[in-house]
Amino acid sequence: MRKFSLKMEPALPRAEMELLAIVKEQGDKTPVRKGLLQSILDNLPFNILVFDENGFIAYANLNFCNLVGYEREEILGLHISEYAEILVPTMPYDFSRLPRILQGEIIAGYHYNLTHLDGTNILVEFNSYPLRTEPEAKPIGCLVVINPTTANVNREK
Repeated sequence: MRKFSLKMEPALPRAEMELLAIVKEQGDKTPVRKGLLQSILDNLPFNILVFDENGFIAYANLNFCNLVGYEREEILGLHISEYAEILVPTMPYDFSRLPRILQGEIIAGYHYNLTHLDGTNILVEFNSYPLRTEPEAKPIGCLVVINPTTANVNREK
């Protein structure tokens, strides 16, 4: 199981912007490019989810799966409400935020406790960015980067 390096945390904002640039540049190119993009996303030191425009998980990278202890197949297709029930049971999810996120609002620096499959609570930072086919187009979903905070150095169950 790969572990998130806390040394990467100061570089998150710049790296997240670079990731968004890669996603935008690659777009919907050839299958070879799609495979390359998936490989890039799976190997980034970030925990990434992609929600479609209806709030369903369309993609989860391997680091996110390792962070929460679930297989990718168990996460894909979950609606944000199911995701919240399973992974954030200690906090009622504020669904008023979802339409704003899916309409393109950027959420940065939002903190909450994510629950690993083994019951461990992990304080994470949530950052959400709209995904668009063109700069001014309606969002087709959102890219979410969820990473542990430095408070998890001595995390407890």
